[in-house]
Amino acid sequence: MINFSYTISPFLKKELDSLDELRSTILLSLLTPRDEIRLRWEVTVQRIIASMKIAGRPVTEQQINTLLSPIGKKTLSNEEKYVIAYKEALDHIRHDWTMNTESVEPHTLLKLHHFIGSSPLRIPHKELKTMITFLQVSPEHPVIQAGIAFIIYYQLLGKNDEAKLHALLLAYVFMYKNGYDMRGMLNLEDYILDHSKSLFDLLDASLTSKNISAFLDYFTLAIVTQAEKSAKKLTGKHFEISYPESFFRLTERQKGVISLLDKPGVRITNKSVQEHFHVSQITASRELAKLATLGLLLSFGKGRSVYYTRT
Repeated sequence: MINFSYTISPFLKKELDSLDELRSTILLSLLTPRDEIRLRWEVTVQRIIASMKIAGRPVTEQQINTLLSPIGKKTLSNEEKYVIAYKEALDHIRHDWTMNTESVEPHTLLKLHHFIGSSPLRIPHKELKTMITFLQVSPEHPVIQAGIAFIIYYQLLGKNDEAKLHALLLAYVFMYKNGYDMRGMLNLEDYILDHSKSLFDLLDASLTSKNISAFLDYFTLAIVTQAEKSAKKLTGKHFEISYPESFFRLTERQKGVISLLDKPGVRITNKSVQEHFHVSQITASRELAKLATLGLLLSFGKGRSVYYTRT
C-alpha cells in the first residue's frame, strides 16, 4: 500500500463548500427531457474526444457521431473500438454506480479495465483490496475520496496514459455513488487534457513527497471548474454542437419502447419489440440502438442474448 499524508486546507474546504452549492444548483435546474438528453449527449461526445487525445488516439466529433449512431459501422479500427468502449464504461458507471450504496470491490476495477484495457491488469489483489477498503471507511468528502482513488490507482497502474483514464474512471465511481455526477455532465477529461503537464507534474511530486495535499487542492479545483461549466450549460441551455433537431426527437414508437420498461426490473429484447409493435427485426434494432445511443436504455449481453433495461 502506498503511504501518504494530507491535510484539508482552508482553500480546499472553501472549494468543497463551493462545489456543494454548485451541485445543488445543477440538481435543481429545470430542463425538458429533450434538452437534458441533448446536453448529456454533447458532454459525452466531448468527454470521449478528450479521453481519446489523452490516450494518444485522437478522433473527430464526426467520427464519434457516426460510430455511436443507430446504424454505425460494421468494421471498426482499434481507435473506433476504443471510442465505443469508453462510452460503455461511462454508461456502466452512470447506470451501476449513481447513488449506489454497495461497496466498491476489486472486481469493479477489473470490470472497468475490461472496457478500455489493452493489456491484463497486473496489480496484487491485496494492494487493490487495501486501497478500496481504506477509501470506503474514510469519513472524507466524496471528492476527497475520488482524488485519493485517482492518485493511488494511477501509481499502482504504472503512471502511463492508460493509467490516467483508468484512474479517472475509478474517481468517477466514487463521485457518482455519492451523487456528485452533476447529472452526468461533469467533464473532467477536458480539464485533464488542457492541464495535463501541470496536473501530472504535481501528481508525481506529491507521490515523491508522499504528501498529497496540494494534489487534492488541484483535483478539487478541477472539479469545481468543470462543475461551473456544467451549471452554465444547464441554466443557459448552452448547446455547443450543432445537430439536426430530429437527432434528439423521439418517435411515438420509441416513446412506447421506453414505456415498456416503466415497471421496475423489466427487460426487453429485440424480439419482444418486434412482437409488441409488429415491426421487422431491422426496425426494432434501429429503435433500440437509437435509445441506447442517447443513454435512455442500457444493453446487456451479446448476439441473440442481448436485452435492454431502463437507465
